Amino acid sequence: MKDQMLNIEYVGLSTLKLNPQNPRVHTKKQIARLAKSIQTFGFNVPIIIDSSSQVIAGHGRVLACEQLRLKEVPAVRVEHLSKEQIQAFTIHDFKTTRNGGRLSTSVGGVLTGRGGDFITMDDPLKPDEAYSDTQRGAVNDWFDHTVISRLDNKAKGCIVLIMQRLHEDDLVGHLLSQPGWTILRFPAIAEEDETHTIVTPYGSTIHTRRAGEALHPEREPIEILNGIKRIQGESNFASQYQQRPAPLGGGLVKLEWFKTYTPHELPAEFELILQS
Repeated sequence: MKDQMLNIEYVGLSTLKLNPQNPRVHTKKQIARLAKSIQTFGFNVPIIIDSSSQVIAGHGRVLACEQLRLKEVPAVRVEHLSKEQIQAFTIHDFKTTRNGGRLSTSVGGVLTGRGGDFITMDDPLKPDEAYSDTQRGAVNDWFDHTVISRLDNKAKGCIVLIMQRLHEDDLVGHLLSQPGWTILRFPAIAEEDETHTIVTPYGSTIHTRRAGEALHPEREPIEILNGIKRIQGESNFASQYQQRPAPLGGGLVKLEWFKTYTPHELPAEFELILQS
């Protein structure tokens, strides 16, 4: 993508249209604080608007300007964003009326100066990147050097990682080599007898499963899972369905099948000679 030149323009306050689906709601107290800040320091953060002058980001500042009875405000018109990109931009970073907030970013994204009490990561590694030492290392290093330091309270904060297993050294494997982590794993086909006790304020429920039984037989019965296993191969199925990644030598073609021989160890004859 080419660099976009962002131009600040002054637009009439009355021409701006607030988005009725804006996920962030401002209290009167918050709007008053914004108005006081604008009065004291000036309008230093432009309003983000689309081609039709609908506000994408800066709803609270617009309301504060209305309270101050300003005629014009600085704005940046982002006409290069699609409807989906505008929606993502609108919700990726916002605060609640109780000063809670949420920030969304991608692997490798900038988190400098930002932090939180709960960090949730969802599938940080793509399947086609799993066997790249460089890609796996980049994800693991980003976690070690950036994410782990973003907890505001290191003693009470929580990091939750949700992902399908893709490699022995994916981020889950990397973290399991460190203390302090708890893993929750539900293989598609039970590898041993299981008993799970679910405790809620309304009572406890016990779920049991025998070795060889499917996790959700109504959705994916054992016959379907065995068919997928035949198509995917042992290695991919062990990773994505069993959440137990196997080494590359553990798939359909076994690494130990390939032997090397010195001249005096050669068999008298070969059944097949394949030269590549």
